[in-house]
Amino acid sequence: MEAQNIQKIIALLESEDEKNIPIGLRLMESLRLTSEVFIALHGNNSLPTSICQDATSKVTLYFENQQISLQSRKTYLEFYDKLSNLMRTFSDKIVLSQRIFNLINTGFFIFAGQLVPQEHSMLQILSHSIHHYVLFGLKTSWATALNFHKHIKALVIEQPHQINLNSLIRWRDLASFCQAPLHYQLTPQSDSLVHFDLLLKIK
Repeated sequence: MEAQNIQKIIALLESEDEKNIPIGLRLMESLRLTSEVFIALHGNNSLPTSICQDATSKVTLYFENQQISLQSRKTYLEFYDKLSNLMRTFSDKIVLSQRIFNLINTGFFIFAGQLVPQEHSMLQILSHSIHHYVLFGLKTSWATALNFHKHIKALVIEQPHQINLNSLIRWRDLASFCQAPLHYQLTPQSDSLVHFDLLLKIK
């Protein structure tokens, strides 16, 4: 019975009709199946903790002013200077530095561009072992986060080159800078907001 309830909740959360999402959330809460649903939601719905915790180098930038605006663009442009300096500490390889920079630039506008007032975004560059990663973090609506989830799920089921060009996650825009598998995590914050974190490995 529990397995059936979990599948029913997931079907509501992944529904094309966004009105079903609150119903799924209420059902998940009332049946006390939150952790079980998130485990079953998708196989990549967890971040590799070793990368996030044991990174030898990190830089983090928060955008608290909710939307891409002149103010957040200014903050982001200021980050360009920090990023340029950081690239020198990460690697003296110009190609790698440019790839990280391009991934951040592309990803920022894909993900932060979905935000509305009361939501915010974060990005972090991580150096772990011999690899480099970019972590995007959004505090956003359930509908937006589950949209991201559905598109990532489609990437795994289908091949990236088959994904619709109008996909919410423009995978073609990101794929030249990073490599699958994608790791992501949804963490409930309230009935209206959820943390969506996406970790990308630089090529």
